[in-house]
Amino acid sequence: MAGQDTSTLDPVALIDDLIGNRGGSTARIAFAQFAAQLLAQMGPSVATLSDLNAMATWPRGALAFVWDDATASRRGLYRKESASGSATWQRIGDLPTQVIRDRAQHTGTQDIATISGLENRLSEGFTYTQYTANPSGRNIPATAKSVLCLPGSGVVSVWIPTDPPSGGAETAEIVKDASGRWLRCIFNEADLAAEFARLQAEQRDGRVWGISGSETPSGLNVPAWANLVQTVHNASGTSRDWRPVGPPSNGLEMSDLVKDGNPQPRWWARVADNAYRDRSTHTGQQPMATIEGLGAALTNAEAARVTGDNQLRAVARDGVTIPLINIGGTPDAITADIWPSFLTAGITTISDTAEVVLNLNAPNATTSPTLTVGGSTFNLRDINGNPVAVASLKPGRPLKARRSGSTMRIVLGDATSFELAAMRADRIIGDAQGGTVTLESVGGTGDAITASLASSLVAIGLSAANVRRVTWTQPATNTAERPTLNIDGMGAVPIFSSDNAVLPAGGLKRLRIYEAVKVAGRWILVSDVNAADLKVVTDTQTAQGARVAMTEQQIAALRGTVWPGDGLTLVRATNGPVLMVTPDGTTRGRFLAEDVVGLQDGPGGSGGVDFLPTDTGDIPMNAFNIWQKAEGVLGFLSDDWMGRTIAFEKRGDRILADTPSLAIGVLAFGGGGLGIERPLVQRHRYHVLSETGGLAPALIAADAAAVMDLDLAMDKGRKRRTLLAASVPQASITEAEALPDAPPRQAFTAKLADLTATSAAFGKTLFVDRILLSLLEGSPNTLERTADAHYAAVGNGLRMEVAEATDQGALPLLVVSQSAGTRTSGGSEVILAEARLDWTHFALNFVVATPKYPFALADGMPATHTTGALRLIGEMEALAVAEIHAGNRWFCPLLEEATKSDARTLRARFNALSGLVLDAGEHGFTVLVNGTPAAITSAAVSSGTFVNLTLATDLPASAEIEVRYAWGASGDRGDGYAANRGKLRDGWGQVSRYDPAITLRRHALSARVRFTAA
Repeated sequence: MAGQDTSTLDPVALIDDLIGNRGGSTARIAFAQFAAQLLAQMGPSVATLSDLNAMATWPRGALAFVWDDATASRRGLYRKESASGSATWQRIGDLPTQVIRDRAQHTGTQDIATISGLENRLSEGFTYTQYTANPSGRNIPATAKSVLCLPGSGVVSVWIPTDPPSGGAETAEIVKDASGRWLRCIFNEADLAAEFARLQAEQRDGRVWGISGSETPSGLNVPAWANLVQTVHNASGTSRDWRPVGPPSNGLEMSDLVKDGNPQPRWWARVADNAYRDRSTHTGQQPMATIEGLGAALTNAEAARVTGDNQLRAVARDGVTIPLINIGGTPDAITADIWPSFLTAGITTISDTAEVVLNLNAPNATTSPTLTVGGSTFNLRDINGNPVAVASLKPGRPLKARRSGSTMRIVLGDATSFELAAMRADRIIGDAQGGTVTLESVGGTGDAITASLASSLVAIGLSAANVRRVTWTQPATNTAERPTLNIDGMGAVPIFSSDNAVLPAGGLKRLRIYEAVKVAGRWILVSDVNAADLKVVTDTQTAQGARVAMTEQQIAALRGTVWPGDGLTLVRATNGPVLMVTPDGTTRGRFLAEDVVGLQDGPGGSGGVDFLPTDTGDIPMNAFNIWQKAEGVLGFLSDDWMGRTIAFEKRGDRILADTPSLAIGVLAFGGGGLGIERPLVQRHRYHVLSETGGLAPALIAADAAAVMDLDLAMDKGRKRRTLLAASVPQASITEAEALPDAPPRQAFTAKLADLTATSAAFGKTLFVDRILLSLLEGSPNTLERTADAHYAAVGNGLRMEVAEATDQGALPLLVVSQSAGTRTSGGSEVILAEARLDWTHFALNFVVATPKYPFALADGMPATHTTGALRLIGEMEALAVAEIHAGNRWFCPLLEEATKSDARTLRARFNALSGLVLDAGEHGFTVLVNGTPAAITSAAVSSGTFVNLTLATDLPASAEIEVRYAWGASGDRGDGYAANRGKLRDGWGQVSRYDPAITLRRHALSARVRFTAA
């Protein structure tokens, strides 16, 4: 039908009626009726869809808003599809972004991000919108802070109140509304469009012309409109900027001045090379003068750096412990040098209150040793300024001293070393007190014997007052009762027989060896029976005398003797003691003669004789000389262990060797094969126990270490102790698994508690002397600094946990064997961190026993060593600990620095305990020059601890050099060893106790150093 186009209708601010559709026909509705209908359809406004689905009373067709559901796709406009009584809501659109409901009606909260422009409106105040080109002469509400003009045609503009113009007349930018308030245009869409057009024109017509594949615009058709040319040459990796300039006077092109190829050519000068290449390959240079303000900035930066360096240098000089190296001179006139990095930082002297740390080469021989360092000589004194004791400064012990004027006072900065030294002395004294001391200078008479202790024992504090068991050669036969023994003039102590009876005249024979135990102010003979005094009597004979203990040799003398009868036989000595011996010669107990008089022997030797005291329980071994040590504790002798007769003790159902009261604990934590059994023949089953007091099911890390410790003690003739061992293996251990709350650490705490309880059950005091540690096996990509900090934190945490559990003063050693990497990759920085643990954390008692790269890997395993290799690694660890406990030093050669000797020679310096040896084979060195491997034609030891590396080509005039030893290698060589390898070692060597075909060596640790060669 014909009608009027609605686009031609005049716009109005208010309406009376609306035109719409009803039943397919166009109809008219009053606005009030339309508003009522619209309000009838408006439903709830809720936060979440679940809230809306709980609303069933709304009629079909009701509209609702979900505005704050956690799932963004659920927010929006919903329509009810079901009748009242059920809740079926259908999402029909997004939330309106322009609607802000009246506060009285709005019961929820509105997500501010959904309201377009709300932040601007809130900050500027109320914005009034009108549909004209500007607000001139319009009725603008006084509350409006800004006016938005949206004309039907034309451009959008924004106006804000302003001061009247100076001329008082309206302009295109400033107008006056109907109330007389002046408004200024702050945004005009036309201006924005013009700016866009200008930028588009500049982009389209171009002022910058770029070309790839060429280093210069020489001969190129450069557009006439271009005033900057940028050339990109991919092959050489250069990007250059060129500006138009006048022609040169000679008309010739140069590298930085060229001519394009246009009919009317222009000349172009190079103004910059863009530094988009990486630092190692960038060869271009930029003149400093072309960078505005750079000179002044560098001057200021240099001044700030110098100031900062001076401040740091002062802090380091006065407040940091300075390591000393190149220890020399004599034991009483020590010389040393300051660590090189401190010298580089400008610290060349030792200031007052500064501290130093060093390792001495020999003990002091006088009470006034001196130290010369940094051009000054200082007197070494104790913490109170007094002279030090002779031999109190031990080699291998980190010595820390603080300058006070002209003296260096030894402080407790490394107290654990002093405590460990005291512990060593206590052990020696304990061995002497618990073991048998051989007396020297025996003299006097047979009735008044005199003797002395060895001077070496007296030097460490042992005296006659605290010796409990002695042996001596009798100088003469005693002629009277009650002979005495006087040691070091401490007083004559009477000697009694083994049954605590008075010794008669002739009880001690000249030149015979006697052994006695001191009990209640008297010496009780352990045995006053000699083989020559023994004779056999039948079981029907009587014997008078006392209890007797037989030596192993005496028992052996009886074996094979033809005994009368088939049961027990009484054996007596001329001075009366009685033994019971079975037909096969086995001693079964010691008794007084009156205990067995009248008893008849039955078949098989059972008879009416009770072989053992009724309270001994069942001792499952050949036991003799049984005695009551304490309540519920029996002592006895037996030859059950390796055919040797030693003392045992029985506590309940547990039997172990009778050893000194101090038990040694050995712990292991981490990966690195700690959970793999080491093949060892001897288990020392009466000396080495698990944390529960029994035999360990397998000799893994800690148990094997304890066995090796006892093997070393036997080899050196030292007294054996009880050792308690516990391992917490965690294959491929990660950083998180070593933290305090992780299950492996909790297992460590539990096993440490078990060790403490077991030692107490055996009447022992537990001292943990080492923790075998291997970390980050499952985190090989850990950076060196992170790995170093992780080892220090975990190691110190374990040490403190041990100290708290055992109440020991000296903290245990942390024993680490440097990881080797895998068959195919040796670039883990964890390896580098492990190499320097004993140097960077000397106060934590780290011991890096050996690198693992010289030892074989198991077949088919990427990084796991063979059981035989693990045994050799464990032997190296045991030897390292033994050396340190003996007061000696142990560390493997370590690459410290490298320097350039000449154009083709690098000089690598190592820290080592002796001169270096480079065995035949793959030497293990790698050199990188500016990140690229350089061929090495030879490697040779020089001046003891240096290695000269000769390169195939000359070094650049300036280059970044990296020298590696046994680190960073890759690729499987197929020989059963890790990719990292090397042949450098020091002069130490020892044939393996467990594999005599192998000589153990102290190989150099894997390491790297970097420097800039000028």
